[in-house]
Amino acid sequence: MDLSGFELFFLLCYSIQFYFWIAVFLRIILPQKKKTPLENSPPISIIICSHNEARNLAALIPKLLSQKYALFEIIVILDRCSDNSLEVLNNNEDPRIKRIDITELPENITGKRQALKKGIEASSYETILVTDADCLPASNQWIQKMVECRINQKGIVLGIGPYLTSKNWFVDLLTQFETTATALQYVGFTLSGNPYMGVGRNMLYSKSLYLNALSPHKHQSTIGGDDDLFINEKGTKKNTTVCLDPSTFCYSQPEESFHSWILQKKRHLSVSKHYNLLSSIKLALLNGSHLGIFLSFFFVIFAPKTPLLIILSLILRTIVIFVIFDSASKKLGGKVNWQSIVPLDFLYPLYLIIVGGASWMTKTVRWR
Repeated sequence: MDLSGFELFFLLCYSIQFYFWIAVFLRIILPQKKKTPLENSPPISIIICSHNEARNLAALIPKLLSQKYALFEIIVILDRCSDNSLEVLNNNEDPRIKRIDITELPENITGKRQALKKGIEASSYETILVTDADCLPASNQWIQKMVECRINQKGIVLGIGPYLTSKNWFVDLLTQFETTATALQYVGFTLSGNPYMGVGRNMLYSKSLYLNALSPHKHQSTIGGDDDLFINEKGTKKNTTVCLDPSTFCYSQPEESFHSWILQKKRHLSVSKHYNLLSSIKLALLNGSHLGIFLSFFFVIFAPKTPLLIILSLILRTIVIFVIFDSASKKLGGKVNWQSIVPLDFLYPLYLIIVGGASWMTKTVRWR
């Protein structure tokens, strides 16, 4: 069978895609090996960075105080807040709550990074657990189960941060798909021994590991990435794991407008240009092969005679992606509409080109 250059290119892209979906992402839906919990339960410092999040703090603080764990503190960093966040904290009279007020932002450092750094420096304990002010843990076992997943005393545990349903059906469709796609990547890569990012909405690590990392200082003027770049630098096969226990999920309210969602995605994607070389190569192969299939698809479809191998490859890839994506979404707490999986997967390369390209040129994006 003689294949044209375009057809050979398609099969190469397909082979790369098939490798990632079967060798990497399939791991997420397979039964996980049981981890041996640490013998002791270390005291925990929960860090929450907040910028005008009074309403969210009012819901989050009681959830944290109800956690079934022996010893923990809650450090809330109020970053130049102009709402009634201070009043909300004062209404919760509990010695476990500590507050840090930030009134000014120094040059060459972003608000979220400064807040996180000050919170971790002020923590009383070595083990840090971070979440965002607009998140809610799924249960009162959040701390306990995250600690049980830890590999060693200095280890990193990447948690899951799904989004609740948005009132805007179109934004919800995009949010649920993109969040699951991102989780597939960072969870799948971590399970295969190649951690490269996590979500700051739900993550556990050691204080010394974070403060000794170069990324908080090297990229302190970078918008976002307080989670990605830290894991990209310090995460390894031996010290990083993922906690897929649904009781540890931290749920967030999604954006309600398309414009806000785009700004959020630009902020998230803008960090990828600072990833290390190995992570960049792997993501380039994953996304580049996806784009290659997208572009080659049109040539193959409109060719006078399409080889049967190409047609079967397209059908097989569609089935594999549908099954894994749908199953992974359920396991990761997502609410992906199964009817949207195939069309949105087909359009995903356009999202990466348009939004990802714009994010690489973005210099300033505010954080909430």
